[in-house]
Amino acid sequence: MLDKTNRGHFFEDFRTGQTLRHAVPRTLTEGENALYIGLTGDRSVLHCDAEFARALGYERVRVDSGPKQRHSRVLFADAGYVAIERYNANHIADYFGEKAL
Repeated sequence: MLDKTNRGHFFEDFRTGQTLRHAVPRTLTEGENALYIGLTGDRSVLHCDAEFARALGYERVRVDSGPKQRHSRVLFADAGYVAIERYNANHIADYFGEKAL
């Protein structure tokens, strides 16, 4: 076993609402998006391949998130999403966003 000063964290080490502070802020990129897709199994063409989605005739992509995912709104805004009216019946979601492809 490695003997490190800071061994890092596993998923179960985090708690809901925990704030993680980093010395250097960073912007999420397509790499993080690909990692998220790989970890969650999200295979929506709208989330995986914007060019292909446009070729299929899609003009926009929509997202929603719940009250425990407040941080996601900043990520959505940074990615170009704008808040819109509720567009689905997700009873947990309290944020709805959209961006053009």
